[in-house]
Amino acid sequence: MGRKRNDATLSKLGDIYQYFIALFDCFKLKAGEKIQIELQGDDTLISSEINRSFQKEVKHHIGDSKLSDRDQDLWNTLKNWILDYKDNVDFGQLILFTTADIPIFASRYYSF
Repeated sequence: MGRKRNDATLSKLGDIYQYFIALFDCFKLKAGEKIQIELQGDDTLISSEINRSFQKEVKHHIGDSKLSDRDQDLWNTLKNWILDYKDNVDFGQLILFTTADIPIFASRYYSF
């Protein structure tokens, strides 16, 4: 049986995964910190500590997916970050959290 025209399962899985990651981040909160969901990014930590605040973009993929330098998720994330730069200057980190596989060559250049 194929998928129905109005089947939203795949997009809802992405939402649920995003909330799971945000919930996981909530368990690491310090006093006075907060997590925002979908206000400034997918998952945003607001902290008064220098360089502790972050914006996290969460990408969930069904099936095999590999992150590459031509990956649409990567470039869309960077584009949005740059376009909203004035609003992002207080964040110490931009994190792309993805279920895509990271090729072994990339691990030499980036710490994951």
